[in-house]
Amino acid sequence: MRQTAAKKINKTGERAISRNLARRVSAWLRPVVAVALAGGRVCFAALVVLVLARTAAAAVDVYMIRGTNDFGIYVLNTATNNDQRIYAGAYPGGSSATLAQRPSDGMLFYVINGANPQIYMFNPATPTVAPVALPNTLGAGIPASFRMAFSPNGTLYYMPDSGVLYSVATTGPTAGQAVAGATLTGTGSGGDMAFINNTTFYVINSARQLYTGTIAGGAATNNGTVTFPGGATPATLGLAFDNAGRLLVQTQNPSNYYSINTATRVATLAGSLGGGTGATGDMASINAPDPNLSITKTNNVTSVSQGQTVTYTVVVTNNSVFAVTGTVADTVPATLTGVTWTCAASAGSTCAAAA
Repeated sequence: MRQTAAKKINKTGERAISRNLARRVSAWLRPVVAVALAGGRVCFAALVVLVLARTAAAAVDVYMIRGTNDFGIYVLNTATNNDQRIYAGAYPGGSSATLAQRPSDGMLFYVINGANPQIYMFNPATPTVAPVALPNTLGAGIPASFRMAFSPNGTLYYMPDSGVLYSVATTGPTAGQAVAGATLTGTGSGGDMAFINNTTFYVINSARQLYTGTIAGGAATNNGTVTFPGGATPATLGLAFDNAGRLLVQTQNPSNYYSINTATRVATLAGSLGGGTGATGDMASINAPDPNLSITKTNNVTSVSQGQTVTYTVVVTNNSVFAVTGTVADTVPATLTGVTWTCAASAGSTCAAAA
C-alpha cells in the first residue's frame, strides 16, 4: 500500500516569467504525518520520499535597464553573452537608474531618476504590456538613487547616496511607499547593490569601489577597488548575480559587462552590450539560495507484535528563506493492513488529502 501526503501552500511559483522560477515555489510547512499500522509482525523501514516541484539546478535571468537616451529594458543571456531588448517601446516615466527583480514571481521594478520618484512594475513574461506605475511615489524628501535590490526573502531596498536603507512596499495600498531604515556609511556615490543573503549585500559605487554592508547599517566594509582589463576605468552602473553565482557588473565607457572575483576584486570581461549603455543603467536578477529542507521519520519502538498498532511520525521542515511546494510519499508494505494517515500543518501551511 502506498500512502502519499501532498502538501501545497498558497500557489506554485507563476512561471512563464523566466526559466528560473521553478525553484521559486509557494509556501511550505512543517507537516506531521502519522501512520497507524495494524496486523503482521513489523520490523521494517518504510521508504519516505520527498519530491519537490523545482528543477535540480535553477537558472537565473539577468535583466538590465538603460536610461538617457535609450529607455529600454533588456534580458541578458549570460551563456551566449547576448542582450535582447524585451520591451519594444520606451519605458514610461523618464530615465531610470534602478532595477530590481522580485524573487516570488520575477516581476521587475524600476524607479525614475528624480526626487520623490515614481516606481513602476513590469512583467517580463508579458513583454508587450507596458510597465505600470505603483499607486504611490516613494515619498516626499526621498532623493534619486542608483541603488536598489530585493533581498532573497522579498524585501525591496532602495539606498540613495546618503546611505539610508529604505524598504519599499510592492503590494497592497501602500505599494510604492518607502520607509526609512538604518544608514550605511562610507560607500560613495552611484553604482548599485546586490544581496548575498537576507541581511548582507554588496555595493559598488561609480568609481569601481566594492563594499559589503548589512541592513543593520553602520560603516560599510571596503573590499577595495575593482580592476578592469587593460587598466580601463569605466563607470560602474549595475550589479547582479548570474546562475553560476558570479557577481556581474554593468559598465559605461566601455559598454560591457564583467564578472568580478570578489576575493581579488579583478574583473573579467564577460561580454559587450549590443545597444551600449546610456547615461544611467542598472542590472537585476533573482538571488535566492537553493531550498534547505529536512525530513525525519520516527516511531520510537524497536519491534512490535502481531495486531499491535504502530505510529510513524514524518516531519518535513523547510529551513529556506522562501516557500517550497512538495510531496511526501511513504511506501508501506502491502502485507500491512488498516493503514491510516493524518496530517497537522503549521501556521501558513496546508495538507492535501492522502493519495
